[in-house]
Amino acid sequence: EPDALLMLDNRSGKTPYTLFLRPRDPAREIWDGPRSGLEGATQVFGASQAYPVDEIGEQLPKLIGGAEQVFYRYGINTFLDSTIERVF
Repeated sequence: EPDALLMLDNRSGKTPYTLFLRPRDPAREIWDGPRSGLEGATQVFGASQAYPVDEIGEQLPKLIGGAEQVFYRYGINTFLDSTIERVF
């Protein structure tokens, strides 16, 4: 999925994961190829939860808040860099 973000969380002893991805858009899919959308993220990929990629700034701080460590590669996406820095 283009522009998708996968977040793994093992704080519960399990490894649930969250996907941020673009919602389905039949008009764009004609040109860009099919998208799984939010429903596909949980049904096809087995994600614990899914959010639209444009909600990363709102949802990611809630999901990583309280974590002792976050493993993330800085310097790839400045928006994600600043979102993570706000939490830590």
